[in-house]
Amino acid sequence: MTRIFLPALLGLLLTAQALAQGEPIYRYVDEDGVVHYTDKPPSQNAQPADLPPLRTYTPAELESVEHQLDENDGSNSSEKVEKYRELRIVTPSPEETIRGAERIVPVAVTSDPSLMAGHRVQFFLDGEAQAPPALSTSTVFSGVERGTHAVSAAIVDEQGKPLIRAQPVQVFVKPPIAR
Repeated sequence: MTRIFLPALLGLLLTAQALAQGEPIYRYVDEDGVVHYTDKPPSQNAQPADLPPLRTYTPAELESVEHQLDENDGSNSSEKVEKYRELRIVTPSPEETIRGAERIVPVAVTSDPSLMAGHRVQFFLDGEAQAPPALSTSTVFSGVERGTHAVSAAIVDEQGKPLIRAQPVQVFVKPPIAR
């Protein structure tokens, strides 16, 4: 199957390239009945293949995100700037016990509304930022020491200013159970 698929794929790639360059494409059938496409005529009397025109797509112009942010920067007091109503930690659960030799604590948050353009999520363990603010609404804390810990998060703006904070969730990191 690979012997048939690879030449067919190569033929299609050559066809697309030749069509893009406006060169004629030749179609011929060899003595075994296999159809071939090529940009080089296989013989003196070869005729170009009658292929449909290459379909192309041109996307509509989109306004840049930066331009949209500039328009909604709050400079016009009549504009309503949407604010976050909620930021909540969904993982881990409150009072959850996490066991494992790896000492990994997965953390995930949800917000209402969803994370807005230009904003990032900052994750905290025991009040200390664990990494730079990121676009992701989830992370993993690795190598967390045994004991009781507070997991929290905040949504911050471009300057790192907190816009909303989640209520901390208390978790217990314990060693694995040996059986």
